[in-house]
Amino acid sequence: MSLVRMLPALALLVLLGCGRGESGGTVKAPPPADTLKAALQDVVAGKPASSAIMGAIQELKKTDPAKGAALEKDAGDLMALSHTNPKEAPAKAKQMLEKLEPTK
Repeated sequence: MSLVRMLPALALLVLLGCGRGESGGTVKAPPPADTLKAALQDVVAGKPASSAIMGAIQELKKTDPAKGAALEKDAGDLMALSHTNPKEAPAKAKQMLEKLEPTK
């Protein structure tokens, strides 16, 4: 089949899209503590600390100001370690993960 014959069919597919399903509405972001845990677990696994840690702490401070404030200084230290002494960053991330766990 020649390209000229297929062109109208392709144009129709593009115009119609993939489906006519309704939009699912808004997607909720995961809780900031979960986002922070995931970012810290990445550091424990050897990845460099990312700005997602600070962003998650800012969001955490909105829902749990005390815990967010307690972790904010640690996050600054972690970010610095990630640049100056990356081998120590996983241990700092583990300490922060322990602080994130609910108190019993």
